[in-house]
Amino acid sequence: MYRVASRAGLRPLAAIIGLVASATLAACADTTTAPAAHAPPRASAAEAPAPGLLGTTVTLSAASRGSFYPAGGASIDVAVSCSAYETFDVIVELEQQQKAGGTRITVAGADSIPEVDCTAAAGGWTSMVVPVIGAFQRGSATVRMRMVNYQPWVTPATLEKRVRLVPAVE
Repeated sequence: MYRVASRAGLRPLAAIIGLVASATLAACADTTTAPAAHAPPRASAAEAPAPGLLGTTVTLSAASRGSFYPAGGASIDVAVSCSAYETFDVIVELEQQQKAGGTRITVAGADSIPEVDCTAAAGGWTSMVVPVIGAFQRGSATVRMRMVNYQPWVTPATLEKRVRLVPAVE
């Protein structure tokens, strides 16, 4: 005769296996205990490096007033400073919204400054911006500055600022 095994002992075992499986899945769903493919190291506040130690920080600035010229261009004083010596390019863009009759037009231009030598002492210059179409005039404008061609350890900086354009004194 065949020997028949009792299933009575298998039910509690199945329940235990089910509970262990759900606890394991719940632990893996938790981000603090779940394994990650590339888990970042966890540093305490005392071990974390201070900002600026891993790279160079850059500050861009622009004057609050610029000048416009009868030929249509404009000039604005800008400056850069760095936490360490670096060289990069700076793009200065100037944009002005104008009303021409019942229409709004945008007058915009840019100036590119290659190989800016940046140090801790702020270095500045006057950026000359020639518009693509139209002419700058008295009123409010927006200056935007950004860095290009910088090294990977340099933290990039940008600037967007409202400025006032006034007639140039010649």
